Amino acid sequence: MLGRISLVAGGILGFALFIILGRPIYQEFSGGPGSIRGQLQTRGQAVVTELRASIPVQVNDITRLVGAELQDQSLYYYYTLDLGRDEIGEDVVRQSVTSSVDQSICADDELAWLSKRGMTFVYSFIDKDGNLFIEVPVAPGACDGEEETG
Repeated sequence: MLGRISLVAGGILGFALFIILGRPIYQEFSGGPGSIRGQLQTRGQAVVTELRASIPVQVNDITRLVGAELQDQSLYYYYTLDLGRDEIGEDVVRQSVTSSVDQSICADDELAWLSKRGMTFVYSFIDKDGNLFIEVPVAPGACDGEEETG
């Protein structure tokens, strides 16, 4: 009799654990709204919507932010340059992006949260002739050394 009670209690405990742990695990695997992937999409789209409401924005003397788009787990920023391919080197643009990550992503709570959870940020530059000049990706986790704020 005691063995049967233990078996029933074990079954109930197992079922309770399955209910408690199964739903979050299912959400992650299915990509539901409660999953990290679902949150990345929702929060990433909110960032894009906010950016689009304020563009175009002159960033500096030669750079203008003209668009933003969310593609899967990548947030694209589209910029135009007032210079041609022969007037500025790709390394200069790449260095400018990588040296500003702390200010442009990590200093913003929402962007830092997205980065820490798998969002790639892609800075796409179009030259004055309308041609793709360079794309500079910033990999997820660029802010891992920063304090958690969200």
